[in-house]
Amino acid sequence: MKLLQFITSHCFNQQEQYKQAYALKAALWMREEVFGLEDSFKLAVHVTNAFAKADVERKDTSVELYLLNHWVKDFSLRDIIDRVSVSSTVCD
Repeated sequence: MKLLQFITSHCFNQQEQYKQAYALKAALWMREEVFGLEDSFKLAVHVTNAFAKADVERKDTSVELYLLNHWVKDFSLRDIIDRVSVSSTVCD
């Protein structure tokens, strides 16, 4: 969760942006190599919540959108809809 919070934090100096990029790569690597599809499905709520929160706050969502697109790439459409519906009820 701390890794996701760091990835979705908005960094202003260049060194923090590099750290953020490496954290993003680490999260995607962990998703591919360490987590199974079931664990990725469980953690997808946090990824969609991070995207929704940034969008509601009118922040630049490019990092969150990149993470979200790559996180759910192996999900079925039904699974994606399920995760989005859970996030929308949490954000209300």
